[in-house]
Amino acid sequence: MKRSPRRKKQALLLPFILVTLIIIFAFGFLQSQIKITQDHATSNLQKNYDQFVNLLEIEKRRLTPLKLPILLYHYIEIVTNLRDTIRQSLNINPQIFESQINTLLTHGYQPIVMSDLIDYFDGKKALPSKPIIFTFDDGYRDFYTDVLPILKKYHIKVMLYVSTGLVDSTRNYLTQPQLKEVIASGLVEIGAHSVTHSNLRYLNLAVAKTEILESKQELEKLTGQKVKHFAFPYGDYSSDLILELGKAGFDTAVTVDPGTTQTYAERFSLKRIRPGRTTDTVLLKLIE
Repeated sequence: MKRSPRRKKQALLLPFILVTLIIIFAFGFLQSQIKITQDHATSNLQKNYDQFVNLLEIEKRRLTPLKLPILLYHYIEIVTNLRDTIRQSLNINPQIFESQINTLLTHGYQPIVMSDLIDYFDGKKALPSKPIIFTFDDGYRDFYTDVLPILKKYHIKVMLYVSTGLVDSTRNYLTQPQLKEVIASGLVEIGAHSVTHSNLRYLNLAVAKTEILESKQELEKLTGQKVKHFAFPYGDYSSDLILELGKAGFDTAVTVDPGTTQTYAERFSLKRIRPGRTTDTVLLKLIE
């Protein structure tokens, strides 16, 4: 039986139609793959560009000196023992301390802590236009009785550097429960200040290394937090001690060298200012 001309024509057209459909499909698939590749390449290019810009910003921050007053405090209390001349020389009346806070806040200063400074150097966050850091050395009990209520009143953050061997030692120093309550306030970042508060520069380096490591480990065990910042006892330091701090995992260290300009290169020898009993314009002139 012979096929009709129409069926012959249909039979000839069918392969052509199938090939055409395959070509159209393949072309569409190819276009979609090209678009996916282009989008992926564009995304990678944007990501690489953003990373490059971020690296440039980090480098700029690390190379540019930063105006950052870091204030140094010891005692904040009313000294009752007039024969304790050392305590009196290091002490500031709580009312004067509160007046200093008022002065600084009124003139636009915003307190930060050391982790904020490192985040700034690492390109993770910006700093306020007029940053300032309050630091307290040793871990005296008046930090709990006199300082903490003022911090809560103004809701400002500060650094507290603790010598671990002095905790619970006498009535002069913080107890473990007090220290934990201080941390629970969310207003205090804890730093290490050695174990025995010895001048590390005059110790054998191996002994100084133990003081550094054990103070960090004991505080981390006590607080349940990473301790990344250090204060040199008596502000005395050396290049060897700075090297040991880096090995131990610290990010910063403060000294008693005077000054208000900080740099990333000197993050292990940050300068501090003793505000003493100055207030108002005298205090502002001291830090500006």
